[in-house]
Amino acid sequence: MSGRLAILIFVSAVLIGCQPSPEPFLVLSGPKNLTRVEVRDTRDEVVWSIRATEPRTLASVYYGVVPEGFVQTAPEAGSQPRSLIDGEVLVTSTVTLRREFTHYGFARGTQGFQANHSEMKNSPSPN
Repeated sequence: MSGRLAILIFVSAVLIGCQPSPEPFLVLSGPKNLTRVEVRDTRDEVVWSIRATEPRTLASVYYGVVPEGFVQTAPEAGSQPRSLIDGEVLVTSTVTLRREFTHYGFARGTQGFQANHSEMKNSPSPN
């Protein structure tokens, strides 16, 4: 019996180790009516971008995962964004109907982000 238990524990540990346990790329503190999320590198190239089909409220965003009600605009829809390089400098933008939040920081691993500084400005009124 103890041999079976040891095998079961080993197999469980292996399976748990294979399961992704993603950490949110961005945790959003209260943005309402989110319309766009964008990630840029130091060359100002868009690494990943999503746009809401209609303004939505999200609590968090996972890098490379398109939330319900959003479409991926970069890279081309259906393509996965490149893996981030641990420590690379990034700029993220989260845009709502009324404000744009810009976060300056760096990649944590291949899918995480650590902001060092954030700025907020009012979004231009739609024409």
